[in-house]
Amino acid sequence: MKNCYEVHCKGGHVGTAYYFPMTLFIEADSKKEAAQIARYTPRVKHDHKDCILCVSQISREELLAGRRRNRADGYYCSKSKRDMLYKCPDYMERIVPETRRNPRETEETTLPLSFRNRKKYENRYLQPLNGENRWGEL
Repeated sequence: MKNCYEVHCKGGHVGTAYYFPMTLFIEADSKKEAAQIARYTPRVKHDHKDCILCVSQISREELLAGRRRNRADGYYCSKSKRDMLYKCPDYMERIVPETRRNPRETEETTLPLSFRNRKKYENRYLQPLNGENRWGEL
């Protein structure tokens, strides 16, 4: 017999620096299987290691009530970003800033691994122009 689980996970399609806290109601044999099913559900940030926030066992009545709530919510039933904006206009109040740091968004500019003239690259593209154009004229 399958058990009922409530899985809290990070939902996507709201930007890389944010996530939508999703609650999925899943029937599975174990918590591990419920987390695996939730990870590959549409709209979940499944490429994140920490996309599953918590898994807890619930009763059958809570599972059915939760699924009804999710069907009424515009975020869960939308098929695209545009559809989500139409069905869920209050999604901006419900999103949460991402806790993990994206390695692509570093404060320091990273240089390519190999290029011909490193000094020329740093001088031309990484240093500010200080109000002058490329040839030193104002």
